[in-house]
Amino acid sequence: GGRARIPAELWRDGLAWQVTAFFGCMGLSFYFVLGWLPTICHQQGMTLDEGGLVQAVTSLIQVAGSLGVPALIRRLPDQRGVAVIVALLNAGGLIALVLAPISVGAWVAAVLLGLSQGAGFALGLTLIGLRAKDADSAVGLSGMVQGVGYLIAILGPLGGGMLLSSSAGLTAALVLLLVVTAGELIAGVGAGRNRHVLEPALPGPGTTR
Repeated sequence: GGRARIPAELWRDGLAWQVTAFFGCMGLSFYFVLGWLPTICHQQGMTLDEGGLVQAVTSLIQVAGSLGVPALIRRLPDQRGVAVIVALLNAGGLIALVLAPISVGAWVAAVLLGLSQGAGFALGLTLIGLRAKDADSAVGLSGMVQGVGYLIAILGPLGGGMLLSSSAGLTAALVLLLVVTAGELIAGVGAGRNRHVLEPALPGPGTTR
């Protein structure tokens, strides 16, 4: 297909940036887990094979999360609640992975992270269509959200590798990911409001245009 043209006004639109930030923060956490979950399980005392199995379970649950969310979204007046749940599940999964005994924490993390990240990806992509008022703005918003969002997301595996090999190690990675998850929550609450990009937030009742 042709290259998506991103209207200049989108770069100045707060709602467009909230959708982008939600997608990017969610993606950063997703790719960190994808790249480093077996390694973290191994560092915490599991065998590499067990860590690989935890990763496989996480991936299976991600599929379930991504399939269930679009149907739920269509029944809701806005998506703020879903965004909050996605972020809280992600935070819970990260905390369980690092702070709980690994023989239990790894499997709790697999369920919570799988649900959060599967649902988060589905929500991030669905928000593109819901926040655009027409096909042209949907194409532009999609280009912005995925272009900038994946640039943010790729920092997950890169930053994760640097932190996990440093003296600060897993604790620093957990703190960073919880900060990113807080950003995901804040951006998701903004992006989840029932509004469209490229239109006034609250037009007055007497406004003609």
